[in-house]
Amino acid sequence: MLTSVALCLVGVLSIIQASPKSECIEGPNSPSDYDSWMSQITAQKKKDLDSISYNGSIFEVPAIQWTQSSFIQPQMHGYDAYFYDINTHSYTYDKWNQDLITRYGGIDAFLFWVTYTNIGADDRNQFEMNLAIPGQMKALQAMVEYFHSLTPPIHVLFPYNPWDTGTHDSGNPDYITMAQFLNDTGGDGFNGDTMGSIPEDFYTYSRDKYGHPIALEPEGGGSLQSMNWDTMGWGYWTPYAYKPYVGKWKWYDARRMTNVCDRWAQNRSDDIQNAYFNGLGYESWENVWGCWNGITPRDGEAIRRAGTIMRYFGNRANNPMAQNFTQDLGWLPFVPVIDSTNAGAVFASQFTVQNGTDNQQVLFLMVNRVNKDISNMAITFKNTFTVSTINAYDCYYGKALTPTMKNGDISVNVDIEGLGYGAVLVTFDSRSKNTDLDKFLTEMNTMTQKPLSSYDWTWKYLLQEMKRIEATELYDKAPTENMSTIPWGIFYFNNTGVEIEGNDYEGVDIQYPFEMHPQREHKQYMTIDKFYMDTYPVTCSQYSKYLESSKYSPTDSYNYLKNWKYDDTTKTYTYPDGYANKPVTYVSLNEARLYCASVGKRLPHSYEWQYAAQGNLSMYSYPWGNSQGMGTKFPQQQHGRTIPGPEDVDKYASVGSSMFGVADLIGNVWQYTDEFTDNHTRSVVVRGSANYRPDGSMWYFPNAWELQQHNKYFLMDDSYERAGTIGFRCAADAIQPSDEKPAFWDGSGTYCKNKSDTTSGPFCGRLSEGRGYENLTEVGGLDWIQFGINSKDNSAFKMIRKESSTPYIGNISATTSVMTYFNNPKGFFWSDGAKDMNMLPKDDASTSGVYVDSGTLNFEVNRLKAGSIYKLRVFAGVYQNRGSMNAELKIGSGANQKTYSFMDSTVYAAQDTSDIEYEFIIDLSDVTSSEMIQVLIKWIVDKGNGNITLQAIALELLEMNK
Repeated sequence: MLTSVALCLVGVLSIIQASPKSECIEGPNSPSDYDSWMSQITAQKKKDLDSISYNGSIFEVPAIQWTQSSFIQPQMHGYDAYFYDINTHSYTYDKWNQDLITRYGGIDAFLFWVTYTNIGADDRNQFEMNLAIPGQMKALQAMVEYFHSLTPPIHVLFPYNPWDTGTHDSGNPDYITMAQFLNDTGGDGFNGDTMGSIPEDFYTYSRDKYGHPIALEPEGGGSLQSMNWDTMGWGYWTPYAYKPYVGKWKWYDARRMTNVCDRWAQNRSDDIQNAYFNGLGYESWENVWGCWNGITPRDGEAIRRAGTIMRYFGNRANNPMAQNFTQDLGWLPFVPVIDSTNAGAVFASQFTVQNGTDNQQVLFLMVNRVNKDISNMAITFKNTFTVSTINAYDCYYGKALTPTMKNGDISVNVDIEGLGYGAVLVTFDSRSKNTDLDKFLTEMNTMTQKPLSSYDWTWKYLLQEMKRIEATELYDKAPTENMSTIPWGIFYFNNTGVEIEGNDYEGVDIQYPFEMHPQREHKQYMTIDKFYMDTYPVTCSQYSKYLESSKYSPTDSYNYLKNWKYDDTTKTYTYPDGYANKPVTYVSLNEARLYCASVGKRLPHSYEWQYAAQGNLSMYSYPWGNSQGMGTKFPQQQHGRTIPGPEDVDKYASVGSSMFGVADLIGNVWQYTDEFTDNHTRSVVVRGSANYRPDGSMWYFPNAWELQQHNKYFLMDDSYERAGTIGFRCAADAIQPSDEKPAFWDGSGTYCKNKSDTTSGPFCGRLSEGRGYENLTEVGGLDWIQFGINSKDNSAFKMIRKESSTPYIGNISATTSVMTYFNNPKGFFWSDGAKDMNMLPKDDASTSGVYVDSGTLNFEVNRLKAGSIYKLRVFAGVYQNRGSMNAELKIGSGANQKTYSFMDSTVYAAQDTSDIEYEFIIDLSDVTSSEMIQVLIKWIVDKGNGNITLQAIALELLEMNK
C-alpha cells in the first residue's frame, strides 16, 4: 500500500543511473552514448550479482516459472460484485474473468485481497479476514482450483500485511502461518504489502515444510539480495521520464518479472509503455480499496494488444516448441536501430533467441513516446544470421515485411501509432510453416484494424447509488420504548470520510444522491422530517428476545454472535453474563435490518444519525461540544490483541447524550447506517467509532469519533461483515407536525411539509438537497433556464433555456455586475433546449452558473393559470457568504391583491461553497381565472466576503384545473 513511492531516480550524474536502492536504470542520453552506457550498466550488473553470489537457480524451480510470463495481473477485491453475487450468495468467477477478457484481453494472475481496508475494524487478523469470506476455507480452495483449471491457468496470489501486529495473534511467526495458509488454499504465492523486499524464510519454509515453492512479490519491487529467492515484484516507477526506464532487476536477470503499477493513474499509457518496452508485466489494478479507477477503452485496447504480443513471445502458453524471447538473458534495451529521424521519439529493445545458430530469431519491442503516427520508419541492425533466407514480420499489425540487406545490415520499414506500440520479428521461420506464428499474426492483424486513437481515452467516475431505505409506518408516537423524538428541522450536513488513501479527483468514499460523483467531503443543507431514533444501540437483551420470537437462523453462521454461547442441541444462542445491556455485535448489515424490520423500524440514514447527534450545532465535533472527553463521556479505547467487548449502552448517558437525548453515539460500537453501491462494490457508512482499535499500524481501520466524520466498511456477505465492534440502532418515521415551523430555520412564511405539499395554502417554500445530476427537461416541463453556459447569449447571464414560444420565466436581472463560473457541485442536462444548445447529455452535464458579489439576482414567473398547481425550483448557492431568498406570490391587483411571502436566510458558508435547491409549491386551486398571478424572486447577497450563485430555474405543472 505504499502510497508515494518513487523508486526510479531520474537525476543523471553520468551516462548511467544505478543505485542498489533504485529499481530503474535511466537510458542513454543519445544513441551515440549507447556503447558507453551499455558497458557501464553491464559492468554494474556483474559487480552487483557477484556481490550476492547470484546463480539464478530460483528461476529454474518449475513450480514458480509461471511468474516469468505473468504479464497482466490485477489486484482485486473478493467482494467485487463481478466476483461475488450477493443476490444469489454465490461466486461468479467466470463473470469476473470474462469481463477482463472483454475489456482488455484477460489476465495471467491476480492478487485476491479482502484484508485492508476493513482490517482493524475488530481483532480479526489478516488470515482470519481471508477465512471470513462466504464459504471460508472451502471457498478459497475452490477459487484457486477454478482458476488453475483454466487453459492456460491463472495463478492466485494473496496479500501479506507485515504491519498487522496488533490484531489476534496467530501463535506462530508469520512466515509459518503464511506457508500453512498457502498450502491449505493452494495459493501460488503472496504480495508483500508495503515491503521493499521479503525475507527468505517465507520461501524456504514453505518449500521445505510443504514442498510448496511459492512466488514472493514485494510491493516495493524487491532488492538486490532478494533476487536469490523472489521471482517477481511490483514497480512503482512514477514520476515517469520521457524516455522509458530500464527495469533494473529485469536487466540483471530477464526472467525476473516486475508488474509496473500506478494505482491512481487515469491515463495508463506511461505504465503500459514502460512495461512493454522492458518485456515486463502490468498491474491492471482498477478496484482500489473500493474506489473504481477504471481502465479507459483506449488503455484497455493497448493492454490487449501489448499483452497478446507479450504472451506470445513470453511463451505464456508454455508450448515446448516455442521460444521465450522476453526471458532472453542477453536482451538489449535502447538498442540504436531506429532511423535518425525518429530516434528521439521511438525506443526499442532487442530480444534474441538461439543466437548465433541457424535457428536464430530477433524480436524488437518498440514504443512511440510522441502522440503522432509515424509511417515508414526504418529499423536497421547488423545481420548476424547464419542462414541466407530470412523473413520479417510486423507483429503489431500482423503482416509480412520486406527486409533489405546492405553492407552487412538488415533493414525493415514499419508504421507505429502515436503513443503506440511496435513489434518486429526477424526470423529463419515463416508463417507458412509455423501455424502458431500464423495464428498469432492473423489475430494481431484483426485486432489492429481499428487504430488506438479511435478508442475513447476519457476517464469517468463510476457513479454510486445510495440504497433506498424503505419508510416505516408513520407513527404518531414512538413505536417502542427507549426512543428519542428527533424534530422536523433544517440541518447542515457536513461530513468527511476518513479513508487513508484517495481523494475526490479519484472518486474515493461515497456519493450521496445530491452529489455528482463519489467524494470524500459531503456538505449540504437539507430538510429532515421528524422521526424517532433508538436512544441506545440495540442491546444483547433486545436481540435475544428477537431471536426467541423470530427463530432467525443464519444460513452461514460463521462469526454470527461470536461472543455468545451456542447450544447445538437446542439451536439457541445465549449472550454472556453481564452483556444484557451491552450493544449486540457480530451481526451483518442485513441481520441488523432484519431486526429493525421485526419491530416496525429501519436503520437510520447517515445524515439522520448525525442530525440526531448534532442538531443545529454543526460546529460541534461531539454531541456535547468540542472537548473529546474519552473515558469520561464515552469509553476509553483499548488496543490489545483481543477486543474487550463494549460497555453498557447507558453508562455515559447522563454526560454524553445529544440535545435530543440520544446516547451512546460515540466510541462504544460502530453503527450501521446507509449502504452505497456501484457496479463493483458495496459498502456501508459506519458512524461513531468503537472502544477498540488494534495498535501498531496506521493502516488499521481509522477512528471516526467526530460527528463530522464517518468510515466506510466494505460488504460481501454475512460471514465477512460480522465484526465484534459494529452494532446498530433503529429509527422509525413519524407523522409530520401540521402547523409547526421546522426547527433551526432562519426564515418566515409557510414552510412546505413535503416536496409536493398541497396542504399549506397557496404558497410555500422548502429547502431541498436536490440531485447531483438534474434533468431540466424532467423538472422543467413548462419552462427552464440554465445559466453561464451559452456563449451565444448576448446578455451577462449567458443562459440557455427550454425551446418555447411562450416562456413562463422572465425579467431576469441583477442590481450589480454578473459574472459566469463553472465547476459547480451539481450538474444540469436536458434534451429540449433552444437551438443554441438543444441537447446536453448527462455525461457532459453543465456545471456553470452566474454570481454576484453584492446586490440581488431577480426574476419573475408569469402566465400561471388559476386552478393549477405548480412547482418552481431555484438552484442557487453561496460562496463565503450568506444568501437570503425572498419569494412572493401575488394574486390579483390593486387593493384586492394578496401577497404570500417566503423568506429564508439559512444558507451560509463562511469558508467554502454551499448549494441549495429552493422548492416552491404554487397552489392556485382556489384562484379564479380572472385574477392576475405573478411570482417574484429575489436572491440577495446578505453578508460575507464572497458571493451568491444562481445555476438554474425550472417550472413544472403538478396538477391542472383542480
